[in-house]
Amino acid sequence: MSTTLDVEEIKVFLRDAVVRLVEEPDSLGDWQDDTKLDDHFNSIIMVNLMVEIEDKFSIVYEPHEITVDYFSTIEVMTSFVMQKLSSSEAS
Repeated sequence: MSTTLDVEEIKVFLRDAVVRLVEEPDSLGDWQDDTKLDDHFNSIIMVNLMVEIEDKFSIVYEPHEITVDYFSTIEVMTSFVMQKLSSSEAS
């Protein structure tokens, strides 16, 4: 996966994944990319989201990255994916 992938493409994928995985998408209300999503995730949603991100962007998580801190908002997730893509290309 190339970092030439547009940031907006990543955000669209992440937004769609969150809406698809959250049990009650209407509970998100009028959410933005900086809206905290922690309250809408349980452990199963979190794992499914991580797997979808891993599959889509071919990234590998380090043990310390398996935490809600990296998945709290769309902005945080986008930065995380961009960082992982950049570091995988540098390797």
